[in-house]
Amino acid sequence: MAIHLSLRHHPLLASLTSDQRQQVIRTALARLTGWRQVSLNLYKVLLLVPPFLLLARHPGLMTLLVTVIWLLLYPVLLRPLQLWLVADLLPSALASLNQQAPAQQSEEEDNAN
Repeated sequence: MAIHLSLRHHPLLASLTSDQRQQVIRTALARLTGWRQVSLNLYKVLLLVPPFLLLARHPGLMTLLVTVIWLLLYPVLLRPLQLWLVADLLPSALASLNQQAPAQQSEEEDNAN
């Protein structure tokens, strides 16, 4: 299985707009099973704890700078983990988006008339 660093580079999501990709990933993340949700939360904790421990043990400007850089990299580190955990849920989330899209288009057409 390939590791995708961005939603834009994922083959299933490449043809979608940015808003649609975000909606699909939110839907897939909402459908995560209990253990996968727990493991995702543990990954988040493992990514967030080290910079704050560093800051607590070695206060200083350089440590603060390292902490800020780490927190800016947090989404870059978290996105591949999220995509990996929801890889098997993406087709169903994409189908859900495709089912919602025609309904929204017909509502917009009705409102325009």
